[in-house]
Amino acid sequence: MFRGTLATLKAEYIQPQKTVKEEKLRWNWNTPIVTGAKNPKNLYVGAQYLYKSTDQGRNWNRISGDLTTNDKKKQKQEDSGGLSEDNTSAENHCTIFTLAESHWMKI
Repeated sequence: MFRGTLATLKAEYIQPQKTVKEEKLRWNWNTPIVTGAKNPKNLYVGAQYLYKSTDQGRNWNRISGDLTTNDKKKQKQEDSGGLSEDNTSAENHCTIFTLAESHWMKI
């Protein structure tokens, strides 16, 4: 994920990074990234965890636990004999693939 500035054509990498306490982040090919409906300064993104940024993606706070089934059998892409493993996360299972800000979310 990148944030671009049209005036300067510069891009800045903004994808959340795992902490030492987290397992490898699982990203979907169409990972959802959503601006807040109530507060457009809020930015949300989902891997297997939900992350929130209030500074255009410079810093992220994890605001959930694992929201997927975390089925380890479906996460053995390199051992499956099926689709080949790559670094795009295009075929990852057990990921968040849609999200929407709810009225109950703290802003």
